[in-house]
Parts: sequence; C-alpha cells; structure tokens
Amino acid sequence: MLLKRAIAAAAATLLVAGIATVTTLPAAAASTSRVQVLADDARAAATAADQAFIAGDWDEAAAQADVFDAAYGELLAARDEWPAHVEEVSQYRNSAASRVEDAQQAIEDAGIAVADAEAARDAAVAAYNATLDPSLEQAVADTEAALEAARTAADEADQALADAESYLAMYANAVIEYQATLDEIVAVIPGLADAAQSVADRRADLADVAAIKHVVVWTLGADNENPSEGDTVKLTFSIPNSALFALTDAKVSVVTPHGVTPDCDIEGGVVAASAVVTCTAKYVPTRADADAGRVVFKVKLTGYVPLGPGNPRATAATQTLITVNESITVPVAAGAAAEVDDEGDDELAETGLDSAALGALAMAMIVAGGALLVVRRRFADSAL
Repeated sequence: MLLKRAIAAAAATLLVAGIATVTTLPAAAASTSRVQVLADDARAAATAADQAFIAGDWDEAAAQADVFDAAYGELLAARDEWPAHVEEVSQYRNSAASRVEDAQQAIEDAGIAVADAEAARDAAVAAYNATLDPSLEQAVADTEAALEAARTAADEADQALADAESYLAMYANAVIEYQATLDEIVAVIPGLADAAQSVADRRADLADVAAIKHVVVWTLGADNENPSEGDTVKLTFSIPNSALFALTDAKVSVVTPHGVTPDCDIEGGVVAASAVVTCTAKYVPTRADADAGRVVFKVKLTGYVPLGPGNPRATAATQTLITVNESITVPVAAGAAAEVDDEGDDELAETGLDSAALGALAMAMIVAGGALLVVRRRFADSAL
C-alpha cells in the first residue's frame, strides 16, 4: 500500500540512559514524489477513459477506468493511513527528546560522582601520607578505582547524550517529512474530484452501453426459406430499442446483398425508447446465388445515444454511436429456366453435334444453295 512505513524498533541499552532506536526509517521525501506519480497516473487514466469511450473502444475505456481506480484508491487509502505514521514517528521524536534529558541528567550526575570520587581519593591519599599506615593503602586503591569508574560513567553519559541528540534530530526531521507527505496527499485528492466523477460517469455509460447491446438485437426472417433462382424473397426484420434512451439519426441498411433498400418504420430518424423498428425488403435470387447455393442477408442498425464525456445523462451531450449487426442465410436452388436450358443442351448432346458443328453445317448449306442458284441462271441464259 502507498507510503506505508514499516518502522522496526530495536532496544539499545546504554549504561547510563536507555534509548529506543529505529533501525529502519525510510525517508518520507520519497513518498511525496510517489503521491505526484499516482495523481498524474490517475488524471491520465481518466482522460484516456474518455477518449476510448468516444472512440467506441469499450474494453479500453473500462481498462483505463480500472487504472484510475487503482491509483486514486491508493491515494485515498494513504490519506486514511498516513496520520498514524506521522503520530508514530512523533512518538519516537518525543521519546528521543526524553532520552536527551535523561542523558543530560546522567552527565550532571556523572560529574558529581567524579568530583566525589576525586575528593574521596584525595582524602585517602592524604590520610596515607600523614600516617604512612599500610592499612590505608587499600583505601587509596579503592578510591582510585571508584574515581576511574566515575570517569567511565561520565564518558558513557557523554556518548549517551550524543546518541540521543542524533536520534532526536533524525526523528524531528522525519516528523517534518512525514507531515509534508500527509499534507501533499490531503492537498492532491480534491484536485482529482473531477477526474473521479468523470470515471464514475464513464462506468455508468459503459453499463448503459452493455444494457443497450443486450436489448437491441435483430430478429430476422424470410417468407421463402428455400427459394429458387428468380423467386422473390421477402425479408422481414425487427429490432427493439432499449428503455434507456431514444436512438437519434437512426438508420437501417442491408449490407448484403448490395442494392437492397429496406423499408423501415423510422420517423425522422428517431427511435423512441422501448420502441420496436420493423423493416421489410424484397430480393430476387440470382444465378450467382443459385451457383453458391445460398444468399446471405446482412442488416445493420446505427444510431446515437446521449452518452459520453461532457454529458453525463444530460440533453446536450456527447453522442455515442451504437451499431448492431445481424445476418441470416437462405439456401437458393437453381430455377426452372436454368433447368430448361440444361435439358436443351442435353438433347443437342444426344445428336452427337455441338453448337459449333451445327453452325458449320448451316454455313455449308448456304454456300451450296448460292452455287446452285448461279448455275441455274447460267443455264437459263444459254437457252435463250
């Protein structure tokens, strides 16, 4: 989760003043840059979701909405969690401040102990020097040892103070940095309110598009489901509009076969919410359809609904194109005219003569007739 700080504590017991230390305290300054990265990612995703929706790329619009939700959700979670991190580091700072006071007191006490040990040693040395009593030698040694221990304690108190002051400075800076991060989170979230609303609108738009697509489905049928070439096929098709919005600039077209114009009950290009569009179209299958054995009718409805950026759910809105396609395949058999032609070809085939041979024979007969006419005229001329 964003900016979550795992603060691991370890106990370091000093001879004079103990202090709780933090072994890992990541710099909060890095967290402020993370806040900006998330904010930038969220804004970019909201814009991309709008652009994808306008382009009709519903999947991409949904994906970008998810990107926004992830970044924005992380920021919201950080806003809720980060005050606890600031409070935790503040407690470490306060503890370090207390340890500084303890170390200062320890230094003061150590100074007094050193002075007392020096005085005791001086007294023991003076007593020994005055009497040279061997029994006092041990007292001198003891006071010397006590003085050395006091001086060691004083040095340790000095080190304890230095450590406590170092931790105090670190925690004081951490509090400043952690608070700056919290301030950045709190400041950046309101600036994403418009983007958050836009993404929420796009998600609502996507839900509406899905609902429209679920309802707006073509029903196709042909009155002659097994026509022959040359027969007339009457196609009837209908499509209900959803109850959410009217379709504007609605158009129905027969994509294939080409050249077929449907007759639809659409008034002024508007299909009211919950209305049903009914269309009819006539088509005569061709020899090509018969050769293919079928004809595929493809119909398409296009229209616009008031969804998209700048709308949402208002009258002056971005218009979103809705396109619904459907197809039906009708088998086509060869027509009667084609069968007659085929039978004639068969009869010619049975004579053993094809059309080329018949043509040659006819030409030969014409030439022979012409020659006979010329001979007849010459014979008549000679008789005169």
